[in-house]
Amino acid sequence: LLAALLLAPAATPAATSQKGPEPAPRPAGGAPGAYVERVDVSLVLVPVVVRDASGRPVTDLRREEFSLLDEGTPRSLEAFGLEARPVSVVLALDLSPSMKPYELTAKGAAIEFVRGQREGTAFSLVVFNEGAYLDLDFSTDRREMENAISAARPGGELTALFEAVEASARHLATREGARIAVVFTDGTDTVHPADEAEAALERAIDAALTRDVSIYTVAFGPRAARGILRRIADETGGEALVADTPSDLGPAFAHVAESVGNRYLLAFRPPEDAEPGFRSIEVKVSRPGLRLTARKRYMAK
Repeated sequence: LLAALLLAPAATPAATSQKGPEPAPRPAGGAPGAYVERVDVSLVLVPVVVRDASGRPVTDLRREEFSLLDEGTPRSLEAFGLEARPVSVVLALDLSPSMKPYELTAKGAAIEFVRGQREGTAFSLVVFNEGAYLDLDFSTDRREMENAISAARPGGELTALFEAVEASARHLATREGARIAVVFTDGTDTVHPADEAEAALERAIDAALTRDVSIYTVAFGPRAARGILRRIADETGGEALVADTPSDLGPAFAHVAESVGNRYLLAFRPPEDAEPGFRSIEVKVSRPGLRLTARKRYMAK
């Protein structure tokens, strides 16, 4: 049980260096087909998913079709393209007792999600009930991850949802490249009293934002805290999926896998005189009929 390790303090700037292979030459004007594999250390990185009216990912957008506002002020894009950075994913599974009737279905959907990611993706498994526990550290061996998911068992009496979000973000802090957390639950946080819940939720979201972690949530069944899960996803640049029945779990996880594999990466230079703290950002796309997902804040250092 490594909850203490997962929740140990760690700090990673919101604008971090993403090292990797040199990128392929970018077509003039940031044309579709350009990929971002490495970005200057001084830039703020903003992953973006764009979908059309039918929900399909749109991957042929050009740099000039995007605009980005930092505290309402337009910023030029210093880097743009489809994301090709290494990907690290923490899968946080709710294994509180209420999940026992749906254990096999949920695990099957999670395993299919793992299989749907591109080769080289590093996976880690966190399970949570009355605490958040590291079941598998990062590994690019999919079979190892699948075995860890299969072996995990429900237990405990409570649901430490906020701790799971914060622990996942801290665990991703030292990973290079794209940092993704996928949080699956059929309930809400039952560890914190009502008068402490809001502060705990804000700490969890801030932990993700300061570490450039995008959180995707899957709410299963009528008891899941859909509003809270949507807020976590919206503020961190992820997506909130809903699975009303066991048969909806597969498509929900498949949607997350599709989004992770089709993200744009926008990068801009923050103002030199920015005060330390969170700043608001807004990403827009000019092509009509599209819906985009991007985080709403970043941490200025």
